[in-house]
Amino acid sequence: MINVTTRWKKSGFYFVISLFIIYLLSNLIAFQIFKYNAIERIATFQHLNHGRYDKISKDIELLVSRLSLTCDKRDINIIRDFASTSNNIRIIQLITNHKLCSIYGKKPAVTDYYSKKKAIQSGKLSIHNYTNNRLIFNYQINPTSKISVVSESIDPFYINHMISNQNISIFIECNNQKLKLSHNSGYISKLYSFKYKLDNGYTLVISINEKGINNIKKEYLYIFILLGIICFLLCLAFALNHDKNKSIQQLIQQGLNKGEFIPYYQPIINSKTQQLVGCEVLVRWKRCNGEIFPPYLFIKNVENCHLIYPMTKSMLQQVLANFTQVQVNDNFCASINVTPQQLENLQFMAECINIIESQKTHCPNIALEVTERMKFTDIDKAKSVMTHLSDYGIKLKLDDAGTGFGGFSYLQTLPLDTIKIDKMFIDTIGTNDMKRDILKAIINFGHETNLEMIAEGVETQQQVDYLAKKNVHIIQGYLYAQPMPFCKFKQYIKQFSHNQSNKKAASCEAAFLLIHHRYSTQE
Repeated sequence: MINVTTRWKKSGFYFVISLFIIYLLSNLIAFQIFKYNAIERIATFQHLNHGRYDKISKDIELLVSRLSLTCDKRDINIIRDFASTSNNIRIIQLITNHKLCSIYGKKPAVTDYYSKKKAIQSGKLSIHNYTNNRLIFNYQINPTSKISVVSESIDPFYINHMISNQNISIFIECNNQKLKLSHNSGYISKLYSFKYKLDNGYTLVISINEKGINNIKKEYLYIFILLGIICFLLCLAFALNHDKNKSIQQLIQQGLNKGEFIPYYQPIINSKTQQLVGCEVLVRWKRCNGEIFPPYLFIKNVENCHLIYPMTKSMLQQVLANFTQVQVNDNFCASINVTPQQLENLQFMAECINIIESQKTHCPNIALEVTERMKFTDIDKAKSVMTHLSDYGIKLKLDDAGTGFGGFSYLQTLPLDTIKIDKMFIDTIGTNDMKRDILKAIINFGHETNLEMIAEGVETQQQVDYLAKKNVHIIQGYLYAQPMPFCKFKQYIKQFSHNQSNKKAASCEAAFLLIHHRYSTQE
């Protein structure tokens, strides 16, 4: 009994000492927690995206070596093929000998917005901030030739989880030059700052201020109090490293087995009738610790390891099961994203039809969205499969219209019903961006071919009003709603139906009063 009592006293003493040490070192410990999280997230981010930003300079050199620098038809085709197949680059523009060409042909693809911003220079390459959290890389080929490429959006995978009230500063550094990546303001203490070296001579400089340190201390307060420093370090190491030795493919496969990939729903509204006409189904990875990852962080790996097929079937099954819980109108359509390769696989699509057939009594209209940013490898096979799907009653939509490989040739070859106008073009409304002409061309093409058009990424009433003038009324975007889990989407549908019923009732009442007034006047 004495030994047990003594042991408990020693344990209590050590626990108190641990708390005191944690209190003395709390700022340093909080900074180490932040640093560890940031480094782990950066490393995972690079792995998931195949070192996207480290490879761009090499990609540019490879692209330049293939070009004739004449902006002829061959150069334009090379530029388009390169942009459509690259995981790193979204937009390419070449200026050579007073000639200009880009992924849009002879039309410019980038503005001079970046030229007024601070840049970092590395030999012939200069890097600027660009719009929508993207970077633009300018490479001076020779005195009369320059190529500009715009990267995909700067993924906030390792930033958003830790940023609070603009407490973090993030720079990219090269040759004693710095380029700011975050948008915080105010002074950031150098006391809590560290560097993370990337390839090709670039370094990330990440700092956090005192307020950010205090936020982290509050977030991990329960660990400081209950476990002490040793338990805290062990638990944190386990929490952060238990998946470290597992490959991304294993993690994704385990996630599928555990049902961690779930559908989120973003409503689609007819701005003219104010009716809910459908939704887009967007996959999210909800880990066992509650953390939710958006698709751009894992979807490339899912496709590369051929797990997109079971994931799509899982999404379809979950969507059909969810819609047994709500009632939607006959015109309502739920859109699920697929790859061109899936639309070339008749057996896979037959399995999808069987899944739909099993829930036909409660099944909403189903549409499949295929992105234009990926190639079809066998157009004839795709046409045959898509015709079969169309005959069955499944709608087919072209996503990201105007941004990728196929151009409008897909619309002339494949049995597509709808084009979705990419947010890149919607963002040009109310600006002087030259891509406004492309937006007008897409809308005109849609009207001429009698294709349904859906505007994606709509965030302002100004954009809705502009599109309405162009007779485009089907709207998807944050102006109406963000993607949401089904429990919230179900409430959204009920609330939307309730509002519509109230409007109809008010309209009927107004009509009755008008008729009654006319009748009374005649009397």
